[in-house]
Amino acid sequence: MWNALTEISDSEFTLEEVDILKKNKNIFKDNIPRKEVEQFFANLPEDIIFDILVKVPASDLHENVRLVCKAWKGMISTSNFIAQNALQVKPKLLIQSVTFMRPLYVKVKAMEVDEERLDYKLSDFELPQSVRVRSSCNGLLLVSDMRKMRVLQVMNLVTKCCLTLPLHPPFCIHKGCGAALGFDPCTKKYKVVHICTLLFRFEIFTIDGSDNAWKRVCGPWKHPFEWPFDLDFRLNDPVLVNERFVHWYVNSDEYIISIDLRNERVIKTHLPDCGKGIDRHRYTLLELDGYLSLVHNASNTQIDVWILEDFHSQIWLKKHSILAESIKYTISNDSSSCSKQENAFPNLSKLVPLACTRKGEILIFKHKSSGTDFRFYLYETKNREMKKFKMTIRGQLFFIPHASSCSHWRTSYGP
Repeated sequence: MWNALTEISDSEFTLEEVDILKKNKNIFKDNIPRKEVEQFFANLPEDIIFDILVKVPASDLHENVRLVCKAWKGMISTSNFIAQNALQVKPKLLIQSVTFMRPLYVKVKAMEVDEERLDYKLSDFELPQSVRVRSSCNGLLLVSDMRKMRVLQVMNLVTKCCLTLPLHPPFCIHKGCGAALGFDPCTKKYKVVHICTLLFRFEIFTIDGSDNAWKRVCGPWKHPFEWPFDLDFRLNDPVLVNERFVHWYVNSDEYIISIDLRNERVIKTHLPDCGKGIDRHRYTLLELDGYLSLVHNASNTQIDVWILEDFHSQIWLKKHSILAESIKYTISNDSSSCSKQENAFPNLSKLVPLACTRKGEILIFKHKSSGTDFRFYLYETKNREMKKFKMTIRGQLFFIPHASSCSHWRTSYGP
């Protein structure tokens, strides 16, 4: 993994930057006289240059644009520019396949969903094969190395910056525990929250904090017998909402566990009241358009989508119901080789929610009977259309929304 890069002074360029700068100027020379180009950009109002550059992908900004001149480098390094540029990015879904036949092997793909055609495409996502992504926040990734399970790192793949967090607690190897990276809008600091898998102890590390140490925070249980799970239960990584609210599934019929990174309080968030209770084995937590969503497999023919409309008042709202009789069901071309049974309309109680896109209008499911051939479904809420796909994939799957940016853990977001 990368070491943290040394900050470059605004008044000088490295040798690598000088070479790229010369190449950029040569490109200008091939078409338009250099003086005309320089004069053209010099006469453009700064706000127009800002509006143009803010639409450039983060990787191009870092690799090329920032090297053109000191003024542009200064502009695209500001917190406001980085935040505005991030809003232009269409998030992707990182699909991680952890292969148990090779415990040290993680395969990561980036999924882009085509909402118009209700289709998708996969591309490679450059990470070492031993690295597992735990969380994504404002373009930064929280990762662990499966060869060094006690190590947690925060990195930006665009800027190649990486920060290794202090080892803590000494007995936790981050296997079966939950960890997430979030942002405190009050202090403008990034925080990593972690639950120890052995004692279910909550800890928070503030990046660039004053003491550079993990801080223990009180959980919602006073005694172990209050836990809604046994000692064999293992936590998954939590759901992050609005970069600030962190939510864990804890195998309960009554509540989940939530943390507001602003006040660092750990609370029980009670499940929505749907009249007959919610089975702990029949719901999944997702982030949906800035809200926590609870997707409940209510029956063989119905899936209900709830959102936590008010975090502090714990008010839930039923956003959508997927009803079997109203679904327009189709199969993709790659499913033509599947059996008639595999391509049949699915039992909705067997569908596991994985993620959502386009502000929650597209839901992604997998079938519980996943073998080598992974049965995968896209559901569009507006037209109530469901499309089945076949994906050859192995191992346990983890889906994480991610949008690239030029952000740094010292970048301040928000007002």
